[in-house]
Amino acid sequence: MPPARALLVVASVAGIGWMLRALVLEPPPLVHAFVALGAYLALVAVGLTCPSLAMFVDVVTEGPRDARGVALTIDVADAAAARALAPLLEGHALRATLFVTRAVVEETPETLASLVAAGHELALLGNAGLVWSRRALEAELDAALKLFATLDGGRRPVAFRAASRTLAPALASIARALRFDVVDATVSLGARPSVGDDVVIGRAARDGAIVRVSASRLVVGPELLEALSAAFGRLQLATVTLATWLASEDGEELSPAARRS
Repeated sequence: MPPARALLVVASVAGIGWMLRALVLEPPPLVHAFVALGAYLALVAVGLTCPSLAMFVDVVTEGPRDARGVALTIDVADAAAARALAPLLEGHALRATLFVTRAVVEETPETLASLVAAGHELALLGNAGLVWSRRALEAELDAALKLFATLDGGRRPVAFRAASRTLAPALASIARALRFDVVDATVSLGARPSVGDDVVIGRAARDGAIVRVSASRLVVGPELLEALSAAFGRLQLATVTLATWLASEDGEELSPAARRS
């Protein structure tokens, strides 16, 4: 069990025990109760905003221990970015895993088909705007899977990621129930250029790293793709698709022990 999840379990059990004690014996001072509640809510908030902690569900943040190469993952949340991204990737010897929403698949099937034909992989980017309704989430993911069946030779995507930087427990549990691997990243590049980008790129240039960047960032600043390509090239690191790491050669899912997360 990941440390963050173990901490959540301990905090939850302690909270239940404290509540039972208050019912049987005497309630704690009101200020203590508010402090404890605030600390618990803060813990949950950390788990929601930092998916890599795997507080609510197992999350893949790196390749397996014997991984070679780098997994470049690109979040494609709108059709315009998908269309603009295609020519950018053509100019670099990079393979990428493209996390796309259901809407992008509906609006740009030809573009995505050409990207798949060029050696890139498709994965599902969950719509965080539907987290309020479990039924809506299930319908969204099921509809997305049916659309994916029309692309990539009908191959089912294996990876899932939330569109926002937060991962709601309901969204994560539905994704796992549909046999997706929930993926975050080893390093993420922000939506806008930053003075720390060079440091992040340096951390990304190693075997087993999963790099996350948005398509809109690459479209606005294509020099970032050039910087990533140059950094990988200097160390002779190939870019691989996530499916290479998430499934074994015979199609069986890798066990959690076979991953670094």
